[in-house]
Amino acid sequence: DSGYQCRRRRRGRMGGGQVKGFEFYTLKEQTLIDSPVVPIKEVLVPWKREAVDVQKKQEGRRSRTDICSGIIKQNQLGWIVSCWADMKVSLNREDNSIFVTVPSKEKDPFELLDGPPINVFPPLSFSGFARTLKGTYPSLLKINTPWRFRCPDGWGLMYCPLLYHNQVEFYSATGVLDPTFINELNALLFLHTDKEELTIRQGTPLFQIVPVPLNQPKSIVREASEKEKKWHKMVEYMVLTRFKLSKKKVKENYDKFFSRSKRNV
Repeated sequence: DSGYQCRRRRRGRMGGGQVKGFEFYTLKEQTLIDSPVVPIKEVLVPWKREAVDVQKKQEGRRSRTDICSGIIKQNQLGWIVSCWADMKVSLNREDNSIFVTVPSKEKDPFELLDGPPINVFPPLSFSGFARTLKGTYPSLLKINTPWRFRCPDGWGLMYCPLLYHNQVEFYSATGVLDPTFINELNALLFLHTDKEELTIRQGTPLFQIVPVPLNQPKSIVREASEKEKKWHKMVEYMVLTRFKLSKKKVKENYDKFFSRSKRNV
């Protein structure tokens, strides 16, 4: 049991012509119902509720986990791609090979996906040169999925590991997909286990995808202005004068302070 729950699943449709938002379409119609791409906010973080409750009791106020805007935002932005089938992964540490069994009793696994369900990248492809976490298997496992995407011009998707979802036996590589070049939503996984065999269940989240611009924005690196320094003192003041500081109030004061219609810095 993967231990993951999804609040709800939506069915989608592929459009034609110019797209205004992000569209995900599958080459295998069964996965539209069985393992769709879903917003990450619909996938529950298994440990969060318990952590929040424990920290509230210990600290007597709102917990750090509950107010950490970074954790909250990361679990609200983007989508999750999950495994489309049960996969038994066997590791041979003598030659760093990976063998994957898919439970297709009658059909060849290639027929299930209309192509190879997995690929393996040996150490000479990447991990033999780049440093990885201690205990990471030398070869990388690529799980191919039938999912593809389209998006507005100038945008792409960054795929990244799920750091807050209790998955410790594998983690995703990171990268940015430009749909004009490649739009396949396949998982490239580092295996982080001392086991000889592990099972990735159907429906297990594999990686997160986040919308990103494909061109590097212009930027300036400078010292804080006097007004910006005053704003940080304002934030400190708000934190010290509330038992529970709401994000709504912070945003309201931010807009007032910087006059959002025309910011003065």
